[in-house]
Amino acid sequence: MDLTAGKKIDFQLYWQIFWKRKLWFFIPLFLVIAGTIAYITQVRPVYQSSTVVMIGRTRLISRSMERMVPGVSDRERIDSIKRQILSYEYLRQLINVLNLKSDERVRLQAEKAKERYPDLSLDEIMEMIWVNRLRRMCTVRQRGNNFIEISVQSYSPDVAYLWAKTLTQIFIDESLKNEVGGIRGALDFSTEQLEIYKKKLQEAEENLKNFKAGLVENQIKDRYDVSPAKLEQLNSLITSMDVEINSKTEQLQLIRSKISETALSRDMPYTSRMALYKAQLLEKATQVSELMLKFSWRDPQVLRLNEEIAQLREQIVDEIKQAVSSYYQINDHSQYNLVVQREIISIDLDLLQRRKETLSNLLAAMERTYTKGPSREITLSRLEQEVALNREIYDMFLRQTQGTQIEQSLQRTEAEFKYRIIEPATRPLKPVKPSKKKLLAVGLMLGLGLGFGLVYGMEYVDRSFRTVEDVQSYLSLPVLGTIPEIAFQPEAASNKKNRKLLVAGIIVFVLISVSALLFLIFGQGG
Repeated sequence: MDLTAGKKIDFQLYWQIFWKRKLWFFIPLFLVIAGTIAYITQVRPVYQSSTVVMIGRTRLISRSMERMVPGVSDRERIDSIKRQILSYEYLRQLINVLNLKSDERVRLQAEKAKERYPDLSLDEIMEMIWVNRLRRMCTVRQRGNNFIEISVQSYSPDVAYLWAKTLTQIFIDESLKNEVGGIRGALDFSTEQLEIYKKKLQEAEENLKNFKAGLVENQIKDRYDVSPAKLEQLNSLITSMDVEINSKTEQLQLIRSKISETALSRDMPYTSRMALYKAQLLEKATQVSELMLKFSWRDPQVLRLNEEIAQLREQIVDEIKQAVSSYYQINDHSQYNLVVQREIISIDLDLLQRRKETLSNLLAAMERTYTKGPSREITLSRLEQEVALNREIYDMFLRQTQGTQIEQSLQRTEAEFKYRIIEPATRPLKPVKPSKKKLLAVGLMLGLGLGFGLVYGMEYVDRSFRTVEDVQSYLSLPVLGTIPEIAFQPEAASNKKNRKLLVAGIIVFVLISVSALLFLIFGQGG
């Protein structure tokens, strides 16, 4: 039957058609809504945590310059940042920070995939699996001109919050590192050079200090005779001292060999008076050696010191005899003389060694003065220039380091202002998937559309006559009369009762469906 026949719309006719096909409308509607509700109750909820970060514009390029220079627009910069956040390097840092490789399920999956990737290690395969999974879970989108939103979706609200927070922090840390990377390289170079030239300056100052200390010895040029004849005389004196030292040493060894098997071989400790006499003796020996550089043996000062040395030696000999008698308790006179001679020779050797050492040191200083005197001023000037040059370079790197540190601090402050978290990540309280309202609305619209479509389709394929006008239109003949449907009283009552039950059932179904929809939409906050 053609539902569009005639120009006048008969709503009663449409209602009759709908009521006749009501089961074809309500059954699909019920099934679709029931299926939608079952899906909503069974599907796992997905939570999302997001962070909004402000990306400040660079101060190096103006707006007008951006329009003239290709490749520096904010849009392209934001797109580059989005790719950077989801890059393999950033996601690998997220995996390491959160220790995601410890997941046993991912490890089992990696072991199964090992056959397909024999060249990769197990950790690399796990890392690849996690990177692919994170790229599906993480999204980065632009919010305005200079804002990006980093979102992470997960079945766990705690996981979504932690991953979004960590990924955002990695992005900010890496961005700050890149901003101050050039300055840090310059700072590291300046600091390294500063340490190098600090050591060079210290070495140059130490060399200058030692050289100036040596100049004190070289000042004997002004006080002593440094002629070649004097040097030869002193060398002869030192040679004679060596001969005398060797002779005394042989005598001492001979005496020690004679008493080596007796108790007399142990050394005798010095008394306080012996120690005092020996110290005075060595001091006067040093004075005599120094005077020998300026005077001869016949000089009164030299003769006087030699007499004092002889007197001190006699006093030491007397003190040695008394000490040997009291310390060793020797009855044999020959043994006693051997011990006394041993101690006296030891004192004489110390005296000769002191005089030789003093003369040798002074003679070496005289020879340096005689042979290298003209180059002292040149060496001093060179060392002073070296100190000045190293100090100048050190001060330059010191100023450069301090300036770079200030610049780094300023640039880091600017970078921290440039990359700021506007909306920090929070623990989601409601899932973002599935959207109950959207699913129920789609299910309701789908059920209604399917129901109306079935009603229309069933009526379209039904070719029976429903009105007198349908008969006249189809036969092109006038209708003289119609025979109404004849129903017996019991059957009519039964049909009326069935219709009432059907209407009641439809009303109950509609009420239950509406209540379920309202509960799912408003009762659970979906």
